Amino acid sequence: MIGNDIIDIERTLLETDWQRKGFIQKVFHPDEQELIHSSDDPFGLVWRMWSMKESAYKLFLQTGQDRFFNPLRLRCMISSSEEGFVKIEELQIYTRSKSDPDFIFTSASPNYADEPVDNVFNLTKTDTHFQSKFTHRQLLKSIARKTNLNLRRLNVRKTDQNVPEVFYDGQKLGISVSLTHHGDYGAYSWIRPIVV
Repeated sequence: MIGNDIIDIERTLLETDWQRKGFIQKVFHPDEQELIHSSDDPFGLVWRMWSMKESAYKLFLQTGQDRFFNPLRLRCMISSSEEGFVKIEELQIYTRSKSDPDFIFTSASPNYADEPVDNVFNLTKTDTHFQSKFTHRQLLKSIARKTNLNLRRLNVRKTDQNVPEVFYDGQKLGISVSLTHHGDYGAYSWIRPIVV
């Protein structure tokens, strides 16, 4: 299983007032709030933890759980400048975050040993339909290249929970994927199957 999320820093600065009254309390557990308030870069930490929560939530949905909207149910722990984990009840999900001057990207997996294929790229249009299609196409190209499958016979379908799955000639592949886009950036993550 894999989850991911990307945050366009410039877009977030323009569109989000993370310091407005009540935002931190609605989104972050008191332990997380303490980390934010003591951080040298509270803006960066807020959006890194948001990205961690989003990527972990995407993975959580792959376990067959029902959707919910309650960011306080997801608790972030920071292990290092890149690694951390998110707890959702008893489930612990490991995360790796890359903080760039232009974006924050996080991928989530059941353990640190998983080696996902991640790729972040620029998007040339702001239309969300275009961004979604382009991101799907980039994912399928990567899978085709790494598995020697015919690109034309691959496609992405979403489950009722909106979880993307990859199919080859109508057969579901055992590849876990996650897609994300925000502002000028898109990304995909996937874990190679043991047998293709």
